[in-house]
Amino acid sequence: MKSIITTLLFFFAVLSANAQSGQYEGFKDFISGKGWTFENDKTMSLREGKSDYGIFKLKAGRTYKMFCMSDDPDVKDTDVWVYDSRGEKLLAKDESNEKMGIVTIDVDEDMAVKVLGKNVSSDSNGSSRFYILIAYK
Repeated sequence: MKSIITTLLFFFAVLSANAQSGQYEGFKDFISGKGWTFENDKTMSLREGKSDYGIFKLKAGRTYKMFCMSDDPDVKDTDVWVYDSRGEKLLAKDESNEKMGIVTIDVDEDMAVKVLGKNVSSDSNGSSRFYILIAYK
């Protein structure tokens, strides 16, 4: 009986991960369909009120969109901030009360940036999977 329950729990965990991954992949397809080229991403696990970041290299002459999102339905609000690579100068921020944080920046010279994503509000008591996505035109 214990092995059957364990097998069922594993099966449902795999189905859940595939469903969430499908939403994420669908969003990447949506970005591409709007003329944006998907360039980079970072996956993280965040509890409500917590944040994490990634360092990304950007190329001159491009417009970039940075997205912070979660495919967890319990997540209600995410924010995204973009800093210089040292985290000293704020370049762009989104503090809307939306499920997806989005900022756009135009890059005049090659640079590295620190992109921070935050789980602002969630109905979940645990951690939720988050993504930072980088796309350009």
